Amino acid sequence: IGYLRYIYPNATDENDFDEVYVGLSKAFDGFALNAKYSFAMDSNVDTTDYWEVGSSVKLPMDINLAASYGEYDEVGTNYIVSLSKEFGKFEVAVAYTDFSGDTIGTDEDYIVGTISTSF
Repeated sequence: IGYLRYIYPNATDENDFDEVYVGLSKAFDGFALNAKYSFAMDSNVDTTDYWEVGSSVKLPMDINLAASYGEYDEVGTNYIVSLSKEFGKFEVAVAYTDFSGDTIGTDEDYIVGTISTSF
């Protein structure tokens, strides 16, 4: 259970919105499944609920392969495929993301690299 606040820099506050979500996950030996449903909160923009399913699997050399698919009702769909590996306290990842909008001109594709740590 959680709360997300979306804030878009260099845009008016009218574009910002909130979501409350509930998610479930189950890990098996080297494999995991997850699902999430987000409830759109009252905002200045026409936000919709969102659902997402995903999975991950451990590959040789302790590399993790993850994929997810989600949909904003009447807005569009997205998917993400990523590879990640831990190096000590750091995780290095590269991901391909795709968003396909239900309206013309809203398709977005990116390759994203991240380095993260937690404490």
